[in-house]
Amino acid sequence: HSQAMHVLIAMAALVVAASVPCSAFTLSSSPLLQHRGYMPSLLACSSARRTSRSCRLGVMKDESFVDRAFDMLLGTHKEKTTESRVIESEQEEMYMVVVNDDKDHYVDEVVKIIRRTVGRTWKDSLDLTMQIGRTGSAIVFTGSKEECEKISEALATATLKATVTKDDEDNRNSIRDAAAAVAERTSVWGEKSFRNGPRPRVTLIGGTGRVGAWTLRELFKFSQGEIDIVIAGRNEKMADKLRRQLEGETFAFGGREWSIMRTKLVGSVSFEPISLTDEESLARAMRGSDLVIHTAGPFQNADTKVLEVAIKLGINYMDVCDDQEFASKCREFSEMAVEKNVTCMTTCGIYPGLSNVMASSLTRQARKDGFEPQNLRFSYFTAGTGGVGGTILASTFMLLAEPCQVYRDGQAVKLEPLSVERIVDFGDDVGTRKTMLLNLPEVMTAHQILNIPNVDATFATAPEFWNVLLRGLVKVIPRKLLADRKFASKFAAISLPINRLVDSIVGSSAAIRIDIEDQNKLTLTSMWYGKYLNQAVGIATAAMAMEFLELRDLPAGVFYPEELETIAPGREEVFLARASKDGKTTRGRLTTMEARRS
Repeated sequence: HSQAMHVLIAMAALVVAASVPCSAFTLSSSPLLQHRGYMPSLLACSSARRTSRSCRLGVMKDESFVDRAFDMLLGTHKEKTTESRVIESEQEEMYMVVVNDDKDHYVDEVVKIIRRTVGRTWKDSLDLTMQIGRTGSAIVFTGSKEECEKISEALATATLKATVTKDDEDNRNSIRDAAAAVAERTSVWGEKSFRNGPRPRVTLIGGTGRVGAWTLRELFKFSQGEIDIVIAGRNEKMADKLRRQLEGETFAFGGREWSIMRTKLVGSVSFEPISLTDEESLARAMRGSDLVIHTAGPFQNADTKVLEVAIKLGINYMDVCDDQEFASKCREFSEMAVEKNVTCMTTCGIYPGLSNVMASSLTRQARKDGFEPQNLRFSYFTAGTGGVGGTILASTFMLLAEPCQVYRDGQAVKLEPLSVERIVDFGDDVGTRKTMLLNLPEVMTAHQILNIPNVDATFATAPEFWNVLLRGLVKVIPRKLLADRKFASKFAAISLPINRLVDSIVGSSAAIRIDIEDQNKLTLTSMWYGKYLNQAVGIATAAMAMEFLELRDLPAGVFYPEELETIAPGREEVFLARASKDGKTTRGRLTTMEARRS
């Protein structure tokens, strides 16, 4: 009974904490639920030592009932100690541990590391994390040189970089000066002007969804906050969360972005309710914008109304389509786009999108070296759902209903989905995976634009039993039912909780491998790996959006990503550097024997 009472008390504390605005993140992704325990308290010493001559070894501040309740619920018990130490002299030199912002960590991770390593309360850990994100650094601990070095070593073990420096006025002033310098910057747009003045206006269709929200964050960072954004969607509450996140008040989706807090919102963020079937609501959201980004999937069996409205209004357009039929339909509006002097591009996500440009860059370099590609293979890996939500599930289910179009000796060939299996080595981070054939638009676009006679695309997920289940779905569920948008969306919604559970175990990483092969079976390979697919999609989409916003006098028409270098010479490598900024990229040449093994 006593144990049950403790659990009930802890659960009540969870509810109370979730209702407190300053918690600043949603309970479902809160570090409070991800706590893995923390180091013994002998490493933590009260900062009151700066004014008091004695120090009771323990946490930085007295822990609250909520802190203790969470620790009790999660099974982490701090060792009790009554040890104390008296400073021998008031003149004893004090040191401090300073943690600096980096591009390797996320808010939730940093909160956990500070909590368990330094011993701060949950609230203090969050406050310090936010200070680091906004100003670039924060003092997380003060004490003797020996104590600070221990804390610094513990933080380094937890992969968080920290420096130990003497706690004096000069060093504190230098930290303040560095924080002040963060706000001093020049405009990313230079002298360029837009329809509404010195900064661009972008309409994000589907901006309250997972892909749209991550695109919003990354575009915000690339533009250094100098942008006006219209979030067009159905969920006004989520749009408000995103707005408050960009204004530095809170985080949406658990606040995974750390460095975003240091970017000041110069422009504006507004919400416009839309329906994808209502042309007037779409036009209302787009009017006055410089670019429309369409992220509201799934694109399978969808119409092109968003593209049509954008062209009619004379506004540049891009989307994250992953469907071959949709991409083909978009291309049919190229003549209309030329008449309206509008630049449009379809399939601008990560795969397709980033993968298309990787293939184009690799092919271009191969031909410069006298290497004529005969075969092009796109290979993809995603752990679980990649954390991008139900849309990718619905898209996957609908893709399973489509015959796969591949190219053999320059001719289009239709094959059954998942019918071709290929063992692919994605590198050290992912390893070797069994991939299966899927109908993806980059097969068609790469064949048409890059003029390679043999092209196909295969895909793998983890854990392996997901691949087995996908094969089972193809055999059990009628194709007509899988192709139905309503059924696929409902099926995705039902299976999403299970997928979320699996995601928490296997992670949400992703990998791309591009292989081009000549007639002698010599292979050139380009690979990319990202730890978080949801963020990677946002980065790649925002990187392409920056191409639209930065460049002048782009040719009119509807294009594919493989044509980026054609319409904007020299920009292919600029895009690749941006789009893969938080991932790992490799490129190399394999011998004939190595190529055959892969």
